[in-house]
Amino acid sequence: MVDRYLKGRRGQFDIPMDTIHFNPELARAIQAEVLIVRAEIRYDRDALEIIGLGEYFDRVPPGSPTPEFTVQVKEVRNDEGDLTGHEIDFVPAKR
Repeated sequence: MVDRYLKGRRGQFDIPMDTIHFNPELARAIQAEVLIVRAEIRYDRDALEIIGLGEYFDRVPPGSPTPEFTVQVKEVRNDEGDLTGHEIDFVPAKR
């Protein structure tokens, strides 16, 4: 059962295959931000297309198209300059 808070809060976004192959930790961090309900490799875009539910997305009425988002990632570093994590955001895609 889907959490009532997440119900209808869906969005679609891509993770480039290069990210999956060469930076799997980042790919996992992005995916951890949403409850994935569908994932498909899109060879025409060289990306993993994901539809997920999450707090980043607005509620979408049943039967309506799923809004598209772009993933923005900012590296978080400590005072010594070491990578300690990522700040991840989902921004509505420009059409």
